[in-house]
Amino acid sequence: MRVNDKVKTIHINQDLEDKNFKKKRVIHWVSSLEKYHTKFTILEYDHLITSEKVEDGVNIEDVVNRNSKFDTPSFGDISLRTLKKSEYIQLERRGYFICDNPWDETSQNLVLIFTPDGRSTSMSGIKTHV
Repeated sequence: MRVNDKVKTIHINQDLEDKNFKKKRVIHWVSSLEKYHTKFTILEYDHLITSEKVEDGVNIEDVVNRNSKFDTPSFGDISLRTLKKSEYIQLERRGYFICDNPWDETSQNLVLIFTPDGRSTSMSGIKTHV
């Protein structure tokens, strides 16, 4: 049931015998109570140069991507608070990240940097020009 565009209740039937997972919907959830989730920032970096090749005589200022850093406020499971600086983590259906700034009580400013995995179809939200 939805109330004001928020899901308030979900009714499910558990069927332990059904092993066909391909046609099932998957639910990912995080508690809305702040004591049970962690706010964090995802940093993504795009290419610094907007063309594949910089020709002789081209002014570098004309090909610099001035919007190459993207911050995405996010929240996730409380276990993210245990990450240490430089640890890697995979966020389900989002990609791989390295912890740049661990969470602590005073700053509460966890920062994860998106790490491209080399796939031609990226999980990043950035649509690059190159």
